[in-house]
Amino acid sequence: MTDYVSQRPAFIAIAGNAQDVVFDNCQIMNSPGIGAYIASSSGAVFRSCYFGNHSVGIWSENAQIKALNNTITGMSNNGIAVWRDTITGDSSTIAGNFINGVDTVAGGTGQNGNGVSVFRAVGVSITDNKIFSVKFSAIRCNGGGLHNVSNNNIYNTREAAIFIEAPGAGIDLTGCIVSNNSLDTVGSGILVANSGQFSDGVSRSVIVEGNRISNVTDNPIPDPGYYPPSTIGNGIVVEQDCVVSGNLIDGAARVGIQAGINTAARALVVSGNLVRNAAIGIGVSNEAVTNSGRSVVVSGNIVNGASLGGIVPTVFTGTTMNRVGTADYGNDLATAVGSVTFGHNRYV
Repeated sequence: MTDYVSQRPAFIAIAGNAQDVVFDNCQIMNSPGIGAYIASSSGAVFRSCYFGNHSVGIWSENAQIKALNNTITGMSNNGIAVWRDTITGDSSTIAGNFINGVDTVAGGTGQNGNGVSVFRAVGVSITDNKIFSVKFSAIRCNGGGLHNVSNNNIYNTREAAIFIEAPGAGIDLTGCIVSNNSLDTVGSGILVANSGQFSDGVSRSVIVEGNRISNVTDNPIPDPGYYPPSTIGNGIVVEQDCVVSGNLIDGAARVGIQAGINTAARALVVSGNLVRNAAIGIGVSNEAVTNSGRSVVVSGNIVNGASLGGIVPTVFTGTTMNRVGTADYGNDLATAVGSVTFGHNRYV
């Protein structure tokens, strides 16, 4: 295993298989590097501490931590990072923290600029945090899986508020519950991305339930290498093996809920959601509408005030999500088209 300690300048470094180290009610401030770096150790606890003005507040690498009720402000790259060299068990807990202000000084297309960044770790719990004003995502889970992302309050993210993805070949993400989060003023709401089609990994088996998402805007992101050059402004997007249930989306620049993206559309359930004031209420990949073998169910949803269509086929053009054709299934009682079953929805 790589020895990262010499490569990660830190105000506090915990390494060498250290166990059960506790920092309680401490002020850790003004480091040009990491506030607290934990490597190859277990049981480190940071509780009710103040981290101010670091590159990364708390960075756990091949370790296991508990970050509880801390205040983390003025980070230049990430708030809390939980990273692993390989996809393996972790079981870190990130709960009750206040994270405010995260920039992207080190650049990149999502490696930096996040409130909580999880990479290759398995079984991380991210609950009851308040995360405000971040350049990329409030919570970003890259690979691994079995995460619990619940009861977080998120405001003012330039990119997706909660990003669940498999960013590269072999970096898969399997299993995640994203529930009861409140998101407002975000570039996108909740994205579950990547289906192994374009040299990326496979992200699947995700439940998106009971979230409130409001004021989703199409934010420009002119950063080098970022594509498309804006967030598009979708509330929830899923691609395969996902359940989207009981969510409320109130105001989305483009699509309230998007089921599948072009050929990345398989085994999706979208039920019992309320979408208000979106350009497109619920979009379903036109690939699923016109071909068999995709298995999508859209039922029991209410769409109110969608200017470009209630429940309609869509195609991703590379820069935005567009409606296809004139069919609108928003008020169909029971209709099967291609791989999609529409039923008992209401479009007003």
